[in-house]
This record gives sequence, C-alpha cells and structure tokens, in this order.
Amino acid sequence: MIEGLTTNVTLKIVSSRGHDEVIDSAVNVMARLKTECEDNDKWAYLNGQQTSVDSISLDDLLAAEDITLTNALVGG
Repeated sequence: MIEGLTTNVTLKIVSSRGHDEVIDSAVNVMARLKTECEDNDKWAYLNGQQTSVDSISLDDLLAAEDITLTNALVGG
C-alpha cells in the first residue's frame, strides 16, 4: 500500500478537445478514475483494454504501461 501512496503514475484523459496527462500518486489516480467513471460516465482503459473501474487495483495501476480515461463511445 505504501508504494501506491508514493509512486506516481500517468493518467491520460482523452476528450473531443484533445488529451491531458495527469501525473499523480496511484491512490489519487484510482480515486479520479472512480469519480470520472461513476459520476461522468467515462471509460477506463489499462494497456489498451477497457476495464471496469471496480476491478482495478492499485497493483494494476502500478503495473500498467498505459492508463487512459475516455468519454463513453456511442454507436448508432
């Protein structure tokens, strides 16, 4: 758990306006992912795979090479 508090990870946030990168502790990125996915209907991807935010652990974030948050895609 200490590693998740002190080790930074990079979260890429993609939107229609481009993308931003947030570098923060794994704990803070985990909280951001949960908030964005649950409150704003965003989708989380770890290493290119869509992942349920409820199944992501701190170890997953620390091991991931790519953490991306996107708007939900709508098909039609």
